[in-house]
Amino acid sequence: WTRRRQVEQKVDNIATTKIVWEKFNDNNEWSEVFPKDLLVLTKAEAQPWLALFHLTTSKVCRESYGLDEFRKAQLMRLRRYIHEALTDQLPVLQEVARYLDELSILGVPVVGGGVRRPSSNASSSG
Repeated sequence: WTRRRQVEQKVDNIATTKIVWEKFNDNNEWSEVFPKDLLVLTKAEAQPWLALFHLTTSKVCRESYGLDEFRKAQLMRLRRYIHEALTDQLPVLQEVARYLDELSILGVPVVGGGVRRPSSNASSSG
């Protein structure tokens, strides 16, 4: 996560404003980063991408997700954020990009109805 904020400084009794970029770091705090480091992933930023990787590439996850046109549209919105700087840091996202590219061409698979799991509250007789 990234945020931009303005910080007021006084230099020789002259008030100036400076734009500061901050990222949410591994210690759950906002820390200032240089603009050149904005594309470096933190653990908090990598976790949703890894979840997306498992959702799109794992057969068990795909079967239980139940892909429909709405979910496809939401997944396709993420494609523009998968770029070279991101795949250099998380190479598994190349598979996600390929899956999304194929999904955009082929459409929603028919078998994406989802799997019903029995509830854990079911009582057993016996």
